[in-house]
Amino acid sequence: MRNLLMLTAVLFVVALPVKAQSQDYPSAEVFGGYSYLNTKFLDRDSLHGWGFSLAYNLGSQWGLVSEFSGHYGNASVPGTSAKVDLKKHTFLFGPRFSARSDGATGFAHVLLGGANSKIEGIDTGTGFALAVGGGVDVNVGKKFAIRIIQVDYLPERSFGSWTQNFRAQAGVVFKFGQ
Repeated sequence: MRNLLMLTAVLFVVALPVKAQSQDYPSAEVFGGYSYLNTKFLDRDSLHGWGFSLAYNLGSQWGLVSEFSGHYGNASVPGTSAKVDLKKHTFLFGPRFSARSDGATGFAHVLLGGANSKIEGIDTGTGFALAVGGGVDVNVGKKFAIRIIQVDYLPERSFGSWTQNFRAQAGVVFKFGQ
C-alpha cells in the first residue's frame, strides 16, 4: 500500500511541471484497453483482460469516473494436475483528480464498488472492492490520447476477509466536448 501511494505521488509530481495555463478540457473521456490483474484465487494468479471507463469532468481538475474491468485466466488445483478457469469482474465508481497540460494528463482516483469472482462454474461471490491509484495519458491530438499506464491497488472484501489485488492498464482515451 505504501509503495502504491508513493507511485501515485511520483506520477503527480512528474505531471505538475507540464501543467498548462489553458482552461480547455474535455467534458467526457472514454477509456478502453488491456488490463492485467495480480490477484489471489487458489494462489497468486496473473489474469489478463480488458478495462473500460467513462469519466465526466466537472472542471479541468475534478471529475467522476465509472470503471469496469474483466480478467480471465486459469490455475492449477493444488495437489492435482487439474486446471480451473478463473474470472474476476470489477465495477467501480468515484472521484478523479487530474493535472492537465497540452502534452499529457496525470490523474489519481479513489473508486468504490464491487468485484465478482468465479472459479470454473462456481460463483464465489460479489464483494466490496476499491481502487486507489492513478496514471498518465499522453495526448496524441485534441480528441485522442494514449493511456501509457494506470496502476491501482485494488483490495477486495469477500466472505469476511480481504484479498490484496494489484492492477495495471494501458490503452486509448477518446475525449469529447472540448
